[in-house]
Amino acid sequence: MENTKRFIFFLILLFALGSFRLSAQNYNYWSMGSNTPSSLLAGAVVGGGAGITSIFYNPAGIGDIEQSKIAFNASLFSFNWHLYDNALGHKSELDYLEWQVRPRFLSYQFRGKKNQKFSYQFTVFNRNQQLLELFDQRSFPVKSVVGQKDLVYTASYDLEKNFSDYWLGVGFSYDVNSRLSLGMSLFGSGKTFRYYQYRRVFINGANDSLNKSSNWESMERQYFYVISLITKIGVRYRFDRLSLGLNVSLPSLRLWGDGYSKRNLQYSNVFYEGHRVPDYLHNGYNNHIVANLKEPFSVSAGLMYTSPNKKSLYFFSMEYFAKIDTYKAIDNTKVSSFYEDESQPGDDFLSYKFGARDLLNVGFGYRNYVNESLSYLLGFRTDFAAYEVSNEGQWNGMSEYVNIGNPLYHLSGGIEFKFKANTVLFGTEYVLGINKNALQFANFDFPGVYDPDQHLALQDYPGYDMKYQFHGLGLYIGYSFDF
Repeated sequence: MENTKRFIFFLILLFALGSFRLSAQNYNYWSMGSNTPSSLLAGAVVGGGAGITSIFYNPAGIGDIEQSKIAFNASLFSFNWHLYDNALGHKSELDYLEWQVRPRFLSYQFRGKKNQKFSYQFTVFNRNQQLLELFDQRSFPVKSVVGQKDLVYTASYDLEKNFSDYWLGVGFSYDVNSRLSLGMSLFGSGKTFRYYQYRRVFINGANDSLNKSSNWESMERQYFYVISLITKIGVRYRFDRLSLGLNVSLPSLRLWGDGYSKRNLQYSNVFYEGHRVPDYLHNGYNNHIVANLKEPFSVSAGLMYTSPNKKSLYFFSMEYFAKIDTYKAIDNTKVSSFYEDESQPGDDFLSYKFGARDLLNVGFGYRNYVNESLSYLLGFRTDFAAYEVSNEGQWNGMSEYVNIGNPLYHLSGGIEFKFKANTVLFGTEYVLGINKNALQFANFDFPGVYDPDQHLALQDYPGYDMKYQFHGLGLYIGYSFDF
């Protein structure tokens, strides 16, 4: 019977792995969601109540199970709407609606047979998955600098960011006594990132005598993956109606990272202050470049309070994330050791930087038991953006990814119904993000700027004039089975 249970679990595991989809890189650390009660409680479960997500929030809670449990979600529907005002200049509008259906969380928990103080858990889940696709074209009349002829100024923009992060983990907890529990978990993280940005400015017939067009073009394309290990150590102490928890997440340990980067920057037949400037062309491509995406050191603390009648539970958690100094997410000066014969190190024209500031997030949750079989859950949490890179020293002028970095606020609620050994969950989550001073993707308002240091031409400098809104709606359907 035990072998049959394990066989069923691994069949579900294979199904989930086979269903994974690639999806934009994000440093909103608390964007993780699943079909579990912990999501509807805003992740405020470090002090208790994490259930099948204890392995992630606080492994000291793995031992809360009364019997072995398999849990997975039937589906998760998510709708994310992105709105951009002044993204490519004033009076330019962009929007994008993302819709996905995907499995998100699978877990198997059981208590040790020889020593009941030990409990174990295996899990696979999607930590972060996002997709962003934007494209637009603008055209309007301008005067040529040669002959003041009426011309047409056309600017095109394309952006795609496809980011996915899946975790596979194993964890255990040990009950020191009836009040104190310790736990530890180890995760393998597999991140993939696909990035494409294309910008082009075209002025037809700018030079009457040569009958040529002015042109500025920039293209960036990347794909890479990173495999790393993350360790979590947790402790929890229970009073009669109060439970306190602490969880420490160590910085990620990179095992392997590999990818390619391709970039093109050029302009031709550009006139500035009545004179033609030298044409410019810089192309680059390299394969098997060393890649890395880091997870920060973090410390979370929380509590769970049970009302005297035991019908209401109150949750609070907070987590501090340490700063990650600016580093190269993809480093063209290094290539993967297995591929040195076919790929050679180059300069930083193809390298991209990444980094993160420190921050603190907080979450609140509430659960009320209507009866033994039915309860409802509510939650609210902050989800501040950590993205921040340096422009000092070696980082000055190095390319970075398009990243708005706005705070998100999550409001969630749902119901959980138990019938014999079955537990079914239905819930929803609304996410709001607003940034009134985001950096424009490009500024195609004024076609006259020429900057030989930044190799910018036929446009203006991007400013912090973009207004961004994010609206997300998630619908949860979850299921777990006790045996």
